[in-house]
Amino acid sequence: MRNTAPDTGTFIHKNLIAALLLACVFTQGAFAAKPPKDPVVTLKKVDRIGTVAYGVDSGYESSYSLTVQRKNPGSASFFITVDGGLRGLYDPREASNGSSAIGYQIYDNLNDRNIIRSGSGINFPNVLTGIFSMPSANNESLSVSFAFSVPAGQPKPAGTYTDTITFTLYQGTPNDYDPASANSVSIDIAIRVEPSVSVVLAPAGGAWETGSEQFNLDLQTLTSYKQTVLSMVVKANIGYLIQFNSTNRGALVREGSIDELDRAPYTLAIDNAPVNLSIADSPSPLGAQSLAPDGVSSHILEITLGNVDTLRAGTYADAITVTVTAN
Repeated sequence: MRNTAPDTGTFIHKNLIAALLLACVFTQGAFAAKPPKDPVVTLKKVDRIGTVAYGVDSGYESSYSLTVQRKNPGSASFFITVDGGLRGLYDPREASNGSSAIGYQIYDNLNDRNIIRSGSGINFPNVLTGIFSMPSANNESLSVSFAFSVPAGQPKPAGTYTDTITFTLYQGTPNDYDPASANSVSIDIAIRVEPSVSVVLAPAGGAWETGSEQFNLDLQTLTSYKQTVLSMVVKANIGYLIQFNSTNRGALVREGSIDELDRAPYTLAIDNAPVNLSIADSPSPLGAQSLAPDGVSSHILEITLGNVDTLRAGTYADAITVTVTAN
């Protein structure tokens, strides 16, 4: 009699093989290696220059930095350009205030002073450069320095001059890079030109260079109605006011004397307009003065003696203080 029971041994064995094959396929999929990602370099931050104070005699310059970040490990070089600002100028760049402008520059550093530029055909040393080397960690950052300079010797009207410049990073080198890798950061620049007013006195017809803040005018022998002329030169980047103050209120006084008879009266005029020296801090009859196109204004001061025929012999003197203030 034949045994008709199912062959359970064979059935179990087939199912075991199927299960093992399934496990093997699953294991191969779980440990498949992923291809490494290429490094990506981005410009993360540029130091804010903000508002800087400018003096025509001292200028302004300082070093700043920007931060570059690399995502995904790997060696990666990069370079950074800076555009010509709102006016598209490079040598010099210009910040503007209405119709007036002041020159400034972006350099690689304050020693080499290579101008950083943008546009076609740029190359070393007119770009900022850097490289992430192998081995390196993910999200590594580098700091790259640059310099900002506003040269001295620019007499400009007082006010705040502004511009906006854009730093653009490219991955690669100026001779081998992908334009699609460009990423940019823009910053605002403000240069504050402080109000500045100064004055010198000089011989008649004299210029700023020949004047001084303290001027000794020797009238020599006093004669009635004698006239003497000198120049007053004002250097200003803003409108201004003038005041005069006579120690003896419009008179030359004999040294060592307090006698009213030992006073030689005189008058003062500025640009043919009489000045009232009988009061302290007498305002100029010219009123408020406008800014000259080149920042330098010349005025004629005329001193005229009164009747001195009855004066006693001696040395007579007075001191006039001229004060010029920003308006």
